[in-house]
Amino acid sequence: MLQGLRRLFSRSLFRRLFGDRVANQTGDGLIQVGTAAHVLFSPEEQPTAAAVALVLAVTMVPYSILGPFAGAFLDRWPRQRVIMVVDSIRLGLALLLGALILTGGRAFGLQLTIMVLVLVATSLNRFLLAGLQAGTAKTVEPSEYLQANTVMALLGPIGVIIAGIIAGAVRLGTGGFLATHQADAIIFVFAAGTFAVSLLVAVRIPRDALGPDVLAAERGPASVTAVGQGLVEALRHLRDRSPAAWAIGLIGVQRLLYGSVMVLIILMYRNHFHPVTDVEPAIADIGLWVGASGVGFVLGPLITNRASGWWGMRVWIIVLFIAEGIIQATVGAILWQPTLIITGLVLGLASQSLKTCTDTLLHAHCDDLFKGRAFAICDMVYNAALVLGSLLVWWVAPADGVSVPVMVGLGLVAVVAGIGFAIGTGRNPQVWQQGAESLRTPAPAADAAQE
Repeated sequence: MLQGLRRLFSRSLFRRLFGDRVANQTGDGLIQVGTAAHVLFSPEEQPTAAAVALVLAVTMVPYSILGPFAGAFLDRWPRQRVIMVVDSIRLGLALLLGALILTGGRAFGLQLTIMVLVLVATSLNRFLLAGLQAGTAKTVEPSEYLQANTVMALLGPIGVIIAGIIAGAVRLGTGGFLATHQADAIIFVFAAGTFAVSLLVAVRIPRDALGPDVLAAERGPASVTAVGQGLVEALRHLRDRSPAAWAIGLIGVQRLLYGSVMVLIILMYRNHFHPVTDVEPAIADIGLWVGASGVGFVLGPLITNRASGWWGMRVWIIVLFIAEGIIQATVGAILWQPTLIITGLVLGLASQSLKTCTDTLLHAHCDDLFKGRAFAICDMVYNAALVLGSLLVWWVAPADGVSVPVMVGLGLVAVVAGIGFAIGTGRNPQVWQQGAESLRTPAPAADAAQE
């Protein structure tokens, strides 16, 4: 593992892409945390599943609709230039959002403007991350895809953790002398700073270093018809590469589960475990759950790196779904704060482990000509499923989020998904290790037998 990391970080291009993603994902985390703080954690507001679903829908659904079409441009434009342009726009948006929130207004028109700007900022982030994911393949050897994605998968949770620490420090540290809307505005200023850092890192990446191999000038004009045709071609490409198609479908199931549980947790901590007016204690306890989930997000790629070397990605994916489902349906159904934290840890671990496997399978099985669109389609499913999970809770769960049947049902969905995947992919299991060949090692039992 350490030898593989040293090999990855010996490449200057990989290091720069790594640094850019740290800054980008921290900034995105600050935008999301700042928005959630402004909408869900105001003392004047009681959160509902509908409110949470609205926040998720505004930040994720538009790109889920437009993302696959936008992804076509990631296969036409230099991805390094995409980083620079998007970061410049997001820097300005973050400062504008901070200024609007600083006014403290709650008028409908102002709130609508804020949500539209958040929508644009987060959609641009999804577009940018799809480009960065597609460009990762240009920084490593094909046999190192899993190792590279293990490292890159850590950056999402690390960025959110850094963002959470910054936002929590701002909210709690200024609580004695600043109004909540003033503290929220400061969070967006910090977000602007991270986008400036990302822009500075991107300047040091050569223009064509992240691909694509064939640029727009060689493909002709990007008409609406051409972009639509390109999307259809990408879908056909995924259909013909079944491991990639399976991976996208499974990440959708996983994100639906994660979104459902996350909304239930927010409702329970805000409306059941604490009085609605006690915002700070609720934030602190939700922070513990998010922290536990974040630890799982960090551990997931590391464990995936080793487990995929021992047993292969296919077996590991099966284990993830079935184990997660059993724990969710048993431990997660005990609606007690310590058991919910354990469930958060497991859920985060399973979610990011599967994301690592998904990114690896897309890199290994999709041609570079289609990678931008493939990752954009994956992001569409990834985000839309999270929103769908929140809508599911809105439909079936009570206002305080307390529902043992819903928790058990979500666990059963995970178990069924794992079994279905095992049955549907049993004919050609060896293809699931492509992109992780450099990690293939004997399992511990085999080592012991040899000794």
